[in-house]
Amino acid sequence: MTDEPKTTDPDVTLPETPPEPKPKAETTGTSPSGGNAQPHEDWEKRFKGMQKAYNTLQDQHTKQATEFEEILGQVEELRAEVKNYEGEKQGLQQQISEYDQMKADLETQIKTHSLQAERAKLIMSDFTDLAAFEAQGLLPQAETTEEMQERFEAFRQAFNTTVEKTTKNRVTGMGTAPSSNEPPKPRTKETVYAELTRLAGAQSPEQRQQYDILMQEWMELNKD
Repeated sequence: MTDEPKTTDPDVTLPETPPEPKPKAETTGTSPSGGNAQPHEDWEKRFKGMQKAYNTLQDQHTKQATEFEEILGQVEELRAEVKNYEGEKQGLQQQISEYDQMKADLETQIKTHSLQAERAKLIMSDFTDLAAFEAQGLLPQAETTEEMQERFEAFRQAFNTTVEKTTKNRVTGMGTAPSSNEPPKPRTKETVYAELTRLAGAQSPEQRQQYDILMQEWMELNKD
């Protein structure tokens, strides 16, 4: 400490010695104005909170990823099942097509058998005189009973007309034909049948006339 200046002048007033500075008080968390001071941030506590939140989010992410993998696996299984179902569907459609074809074939067979039954019934009831022709397969075919009726009737009329003409021609020929010691040899059934088969379905008048004559000859050969 320095010595205070001394003076001998009684009228001079010396300044007072300034007080020594007081030591600063420790911060107690209050502001000089009496308010509360901002607390220091607890970084460690804050980090632990963030770490906990991160761990929670990480767990949720892991759980969601696991669930996603499970759902993805289920989707793949469903896709495989759908593929199998598509294969089974195609197989069933193929079977349905085959069954439809079988059904159509059976319906055709039923229709054919029904038509044959109607044909036989019609011949036995209204055209018994043509039964021999039916047995030889010489009667015309038809798709309906009405068509059978018309064709069988036309066949009968043509046959009767042919018989009448053949009989008339033979009677006339017997009176004008020269006498012969040896009568003409009749043809065999096989020969007549072969010619009938050849002329079956012929359309020209000449062939139809020849067919009618052969039919009369065939009937005479089958009288026994």
